[in-house]
Amino acid sequence: MQMSDTPTPLRLIVFDFDGTLADTSRHIVLTVQRTQKAMGLPVLSEEQCAGIIGLVLKDAFSTLHPSLSDEAADACVDTYRRIFAETLAGFPPKPFDGVVLMLERLHGRGLTMAIASSRSSRSLRALWADMQMPVEMAMMVGSEDTERHKPDGEPVEKILEALDVPAAATLVVGDMPVDILMGHNAGARTCGVTYGNASRELLEKAGADFVIDDALSLLGVVERLC
Repeated sequence: MQMSDTPTPLRLIVFDFDGTLADTSRHIVLTVQRTQKAMGLPVLSEEQCAGIIGLVLKDAFSTLHPSLSDEAADACVDTYRRIFAETLAGFPPKPFDGVVLMLERLHGRGLTMAIASSRSSRSLRALWADMQMPVEMAMMVGSEDTERHKPDGEPVEKILEALDVPAAATLVVGDMPVDILMGHNAGARTCGVTYGNASRELLEKAGADFVIDDALSLLGVVERLC
């Protein structure tokens, strides 16, 4: 999708959830490793397990263990979800530093905000409620809400259609290359965050239009785009 040479004022920000708004990387890595152990699979390093954050669960396990059968990958997903719920009971995730204030200020500017996540909608909404976030999202898209997933642009496109906002007036914010690719594939501008799970180098290589090192720095990016 081709964007106009003349910048369109920003109206919508679509956030990734894990690693962008919520500090869940330790929960995810620990659960992946416990799932591998429970399924009799090789337990991979934290770095390897963190590398699949952003993918839907079945794709994540198939990426980590390419020889898995379709049925075994499904079993990994079921096991992961059970263990993840147990992990959350021990230490629930929290928003990253500055996220709450950042969201409040963006809301105060009248910007619409949404979430596009590879997490299931049920899990996404439950975690959002548990964190008692003070700002309401206009829309949340989870893994079962689209046929195609990150890095495909469909999750963002679904939000754009529902909220009637053009891609050129949209900024996608995420911590992984798949988030940046998803945004560009939908025709939106993108901002990578380095406080999540990927480096500045990887985010820039994926084509991020902006890269920030802390949540509040997004306010400066928004100032430039509004």
